[in-house]
Amino acid sequence: MIAAFTGPQGGMTSDQKSALHDLLAGLNPELLHVGDCVGADEEATTIAHALGIATENHPSNLDEKRAHTTGHVREHQPKHPLVRNRDMVDNADVLIGAPTGRETLRSGTWATIRYARVRYARGEGTGTIYLIGIDGTVTED
Repeated sequence: MIAAFTGPQGGMTSDQKSALHDLLAGLNPELLHVGDCVGADEEATTIAHALGIATENHPSNLDEKRAHTTGHVREHQPKHPLVRNRDMVDNADVLIGAPTGRETLRSGTWATIRYARVRYARGEGTGTIYLIGIDGTVTED
């Protein structure tokens, strides 16, 4: 199984990081697509690597938002964040999202989750979206 991750630039709460660790350990994906943005993407990369999970990096073309993480099995060309987020979903079986709260517009994390919902509703991918709440609660969307 191949997973993708999306989360906020401000980073995850400690409960979200712990829940992501446990979720990734349980799912044990062969690969995790990450966005290389500062904050949650950087944290997810660190967690995945600590678990021995390979990552594929989809960096932003907005250099000031990049974390410049290393150790990925593949590095894609930088793209606009909304475009690269769709690329990650298109190349994964499941999406893991760690939003900062309720669904909002003008949020890259929520835009990615909405895109995955539409894609999975069309029968593309397994249709599983895991959402990690700020309190660490994991739900299937």
